[in-house]
Amino acid sequence: MSLSDAVRDGAGFTGCALVSYGAWAIYPPAGFIVAGLILAALSVFGAKG
Repeated sequence: MSLSDAVRDGAGFTGCALVSYGAWAIYPPAGFIVAGLILAALSVFGAKG
């Protein structure tokens, strides 16, 4: 794994965490729903390519 891959993965993880936290700040159960949707989308895109 190169440094650019690590930076890209770190930025993606941080972005997902911040989106989930923002949804949680508005309505706590929404944070878990958003996190689950992001993980489901990542698994679909990961399976495709």
